[in-house]
Amino acid sequence: MNAKFICQDIRTITFDKEFDVVLNMADGAIGYLEDDGENHKIFSVIAKALKNGGKHFMDIMNGSYAQTHFPCKLWDAGEKGLTLSAFEWEKDRKTLIYGQVDYMYGEALYKPEMKEGNPIRLYSLDEITEIFGKLGLRICNSFADFSGKPSSDNDIQFDGLFHTRIKIE
Repeated sequence: MNAKFICQDIRTITFDKEFDVVLNMADGAIGYLEDDGENHKIFSVIAKALKNGGKHFMDIMNGSYAQTHFPCKLWDAGEKGLTLSAFEWEKDRKTLIYGQVDYMYGEALYKPEMKEGNPIRLYSLDEITEIFGKLGLRICNSFADFSGKPSSDNDIQFDGLFHTRIKIE
């Protein structure tokens, strides 16, 4: 299979019904832009790039999970050290503020000072359904992980939302 990789701002891509499948992995910039209007430009580019009957697969964090499980702090034991992750939730803006501190094994621990985190706008399944519905796409299936587990508000990821372009006569 030949593949061409394009490195540019996704909001400026202008494909028109050229792809059978569009993959949007590891958030694919969704939620990281200035505001909902800029994030919605990504959804529009995806919808426009799909052929009729095309499919879209995306992997994003679940806003409904954040609503009920954040704020929280979690420890993770990695290969070279411990990571303390902080998840804050701005309910009005539906925005996750994420920060982390890394502690290398063998070094003295110190009181963590969380620097200002990175804001990420998280969308719920209902919001994604509405956004893509307005663009002529519908959700066929939603999953919580790559094993095919059905998505729920108790899962942090939408590891796969499938959308099929609705043929408009």
